[in-house]
This record gives sequence, structure tokens and C-alpha cells, in this order.
Amino acid sequence: MPRLLPGEGRVSAAAAEGGDSVLRVDWPQCRARGLCAELLPERILLDEWGYPVVLGPVPDDERALAREAVTACPRRALRLVRS
Repeated sequence: MPRLLPGEGRVSAAAAEGGDSVLRVDWPQCRARGLCAELLPERILLDEWGYPVVLGPVPDDERALAREAVTACPRRALRLVRS
């Protein structure tokens, strides 16, 4: 399972490689509820504490699902941004 490392707080290393859109997590806001991973399991895994780990850039065909995950986050801790 991927682990969140220091320096990866805003976006995972895989997301920095390319793509038009990436998911970003606002760590102080996130409370590890896991709804984002349920809605977008192709892009988000949960670490051992339940916090999201973004697996990479969001491809065009998953962008609508990513927007749903952003909207559904109860703490508004997930954002979809252009890279």
C-alpha cells in the first residue's frame, strides 16, 4: 500500500508526472472518512490511517467521477485542479 511521505502533502509524486488535472488534498481539513476512495477507487487509496493517497493524474474519462468525489467530500478537503 502506498504511504504518504513528507513533501507529498499536496499531491502525490505520480500526479506531478503529467496530465491535465490532479486531485489535491487539504490535509488540515481531511478527517479520513474515506468517501473519496469509495467514489474514485481508481485514483484514490487509503493509507493505514484512512487518509487518501492520490495515485496519479485524473484522465479525461474519470474527470466527472473526480468532480463527484470533490463535491461529496463532507469536509471540502479534496480539490480537482489543472496541473
